[in-house]
Amino acid sequence: AAAELASNLDAAAGPELAGLMTDSDSAVRWWGTLGLLMRGGDAVTKNFAALEKALGDTSPAVRIAAAQALTVSTV
Repeated sequence: AAAELASNLDAAAGPELAGLMTDSDSAVRWWGTLGLLMRGGDAVTKNFAALEKALGDTSPAVRIAAAQALTVSTV
């Protein structure tokens, strides 16, 4: 379900994706983070704090996706 939500590119899914970033499953957190990245600058800017927090996630994949997303907001 997380993968489907992230990949459907519905702009309105941003808040739900940010919510996935607090899930206990690192794969769900990764999909939430990746979903924000795929939506680009506006979604990243709106969820900057959650993405910044994800830089300290226990999962390297989540940390990498968060770092990638945060570079979108600075371009």
